[in-house]
Amino acid sequence: MATRDVKINRDAIGSSLVLNSDNHKNIWREIHSTTGYLSVHPKIQHFGLGKDLSVNITIKWSNGEIFTLNNVKTNHAFQITYPNTLLQI
Repeated sequence: MATRDVKINRDAIGSSLVLNSDNHKNIWREIHSTTGYLSVHPKIQHFGLGKDLSVNITIKWSNGEIFTLNNVKTNHAFQITYPNTLLQI
């Protein structure tokens, strides 16, 4: 899952994602650029969800706005772009 913020910051640094499904509760990721000397974090977030067929996603953008997506199919790659666009990639 990739996040983009075309209005505030291109890579959505500081935004967070929370996924919930039937078998997983509150799987959390935060978008970082780095955490220390010579470190880099991927901007694409991967979530291992096992046999779940769909998830609910809550995004807290870096400006504090919250966006929720319900019943998103698993085993697909998505790009979520601020202010609230979901695109399968």
